[in-house]
Amino acid sequence: MFNWLKLLLLFILISSRIAYSDELCNSYDFRLINSNSKVKSIDIDINKYRKWVKNYFKVITDQGYIDDKFKKRFKSNLSITFEDGLICNFPAKIRISGDKKDHVNSVPPITSLDVALSKGNVKGSVSFKLFIPATRSSDPQLISDLTAIGESEILTTLLLRELDFLAPLTYPVEVDFNGVKTKLLFQEKITKEFLEKNNLREAPIIEGNERFLFANWENIQSHLISLARVNNSKWVRKGQISEDISRYALSKMNISYIDFMNRFRFKKITNAVDLDTSLINQNPLYEDRIKAFESILIAMGGVHGLRPHNRKFYFDPLQNSYIPIYYDSNSKITNLPQSLEKIQYFAGVNLINNDEIVGAKKALNLISKLDLNLLHSKAIELGLNYSFNEIQIMIENLKNNLKRILILPKNKEIQSDPSNFYSKVGINNKFLKSKYLVFYDHMFKKYEVCDFMLQACKTEILNSKQISKLLGGRLKLYGQDLIFIGNKKDYLNLSRNFKNSASARKIKLTNDVELISFSENADINIQLSAKEITIKPGNSNDRFVFYGGILDGWKIKYINNVKEYSSEKQRFDQNLITGCLNFYDIELINSYFFSENAKCEDGVNFVRVKGSNLDIEISNSKNDALDADFSSINFSDISVDNSGNDCLDFSTGKYNIKQAQLSNCNDKAVSVGEKSLSKINKLNISSSNIAIASKDSSLVEINEIKTKIINKCLSAYKKKQEFWGGKIIVNKSNCSTGSNFADKFSEIVTHEF
Repeated sequence: MFNWLKLLLLFILISSRIAYSDELCNSYDFRLINSNSKVKSIDIDINKYRKWVKNYFKVITDQGYIDDKFKKRFKSNLSITFEDGLICNFPAKIRISGDKKDHVNSVPPITSLDVALSKGNVKGSVSFKLFIPATRSSDPQLISDLTAIGESEILTTLLLRELDFLAPLTYPVEVDFNGVKTKLLFQEKITKEFLEKNNLREAPIIEGNERFLFANWENIQSHLISLARVNNSKWVRKGQISEDISRYALSKMNISYIDFMNRFRFKKITNAVDLDTSLINQNPLYEDRIKAFESILIAMGGVHGLRPHNRKFYFDPLQNSYIPIYYDSNSKITNLPQSLEKIQYFAGVNLINNDEIVGAKKALNLISKLDLNLLHSKAIELGLNYSFNEIQIMIENLKNNLKRILILPKNKEIQSDPSNFYSKVGINNKFLKSKYLVFYDHMFKKYEVCDFMLQACKTEILNSKQISKLLGGRLKLYGQDLIFIGNKKDYLNLSRNFKNSASARKIKLTNDVELISFSENADINIQLSAKEITIKPGNSNDRFVFYGGILDGWKIKYINNVKEYSSEKQRFDQNLITGCLNFYDIELINSYFFSENAKCEDGVNFVRVKGSNLDIEISNSKNDALDADFSSINFSDISVDNSGNDCLDFSTGKYNIKQAQLSNCNDKAVSVGEKSLSKINKLNISSSNIAIASKDSSLVEINEIKTKIINKCLSAYKKKQEFWGGKIIVNKSNCSTGSNFADKFSEIVTHEF
């Protein structure tokens, strides 16, 4: 112990300081800084290192789990070296991460870390985790091995991503922590940036609420009140619609959690990971994906990630459903027994329910399409030293376990009524005296705070910040811990057959394509044989979505004859839809789209679309005329006149234009952002504030551009922290070089004027 303390004191005395400057990186070369190169090493220097060490000793000497009071943030400087040679210095704030003491069981005084960059980003991430590898394993040998790199966690997250599930990028990095060298696991945090990297707009991230759990683990009452929370509670405060979506998503998920708590409390289940999301999902395809996800984790011995308090979901407002997000499974995939029965589960997880059998079938189908060569090459890139044959054996063992699930004994489903749950479980002790349930009345738009027996209730008026904390599972009011439930009527009449009625009208156009209308009185004229559709909204708030499948050779027109403007206070509606005419998760070929007098945030919006040979004609849009996100589209001819904001707005994708005529664009004629690549052959622009803008790690290449009546021709810059600058390359242009702007992160290259 004496030598150990001397080493710590030595580290305190000789700790170095990493120089930080506003330049951040040693290069702003577009290709280098926007590459997908991994982090090779991280040097961390804490400004107040003595206080960190003092805090560290308090953690390891404190009894029980790691208390939140020890998770305060420390200002630090990070020097990050990437595998392609890029070196960046970032100011940051770090804190201890984790609940159990295994997160401090490394070379002293190193712990698992939560890192938040104050400036800059690490390949699109402004925050990330650095885990002690043993914390992502339940193997006793690995827990004591400080040289382990967390092979199972790396391969598990990679495999799930290859199967198109949401899982954070994970790989080992060398870390120098104020002179102490070790190896930690770099892992993306489940944040807005994570969602957008996976082609999803920010919406509620729902997770198990551990607020009361670890401080009172032995108390069954703490488990019974550990429902769900909104992880990204800051999004709640962005506006009334964000608040409404978040509250609705959490209310629905809590139905599933209360159902689980009811069955768990009254011993109606033997599977302690049986969170029944079929109660709340509206889309069967989404529910099948959850079942497959759960069966895969069971088959790889990763049931720790299926405990309700470890679960994470993305809520999709359009489909009124949830998408599972992988987190902390303690998977054994790299050391998987060939028989599922040999996997050591925690108590009671030895029976399978029908959903998991269905999920196993779906999972086997997904894995059968897996490219093992690609999986192996990506595993090598992430630092795993396995041969192709070893990877193949691991996947075969996983498949054998999935097949084993199909014949394991089933859990007997015993129905019980979960309605008014807390009044039935005898919750009445010191631990719960200062805790109250909160309900929301949608009709009267008010919050009601009640005791667990619902004998004493009072109405509370909450401001935006308080609502954000409430849905985030962190609100304390008048010394009382508040637990949000949802709708009181649903809570009092909760049943396992709970379903919400769909508010949208769905019209089948083909076997795979449907037109979703969020309007009660729109005029929709469909001529299937001619492949023509004309839509006239009943009011300016109406939204129309073409979803799924392939449309080839169609003509679709949106004509708004309603004069009043949209009354919405955010850029999207309750379904997270921004456009009047929208295309989601669809392939479009040889088609024509027309929009006139659109009053939405976007006249026409493409989201996760694959398109080729598309013609667009748009006039008189209140805001953006054409918006595309997470898509890959080749446009033939685009004509836009009179847009209240941008004529063309492209984000996160690849966009090619053969020719475009853009006039009267109030802000930008062409705006390309958020790591997009755009190639334009011919472009004619008149009457625009800015002709071309490339921002946030985007590249725009233009063969020929002609402009008149513009304030600024070319503009390249960095706008958001999670990205870098933009780049524009122009072959022919009539712009003067004096009308161009590029910040220090960006570049403009012009060849002929």
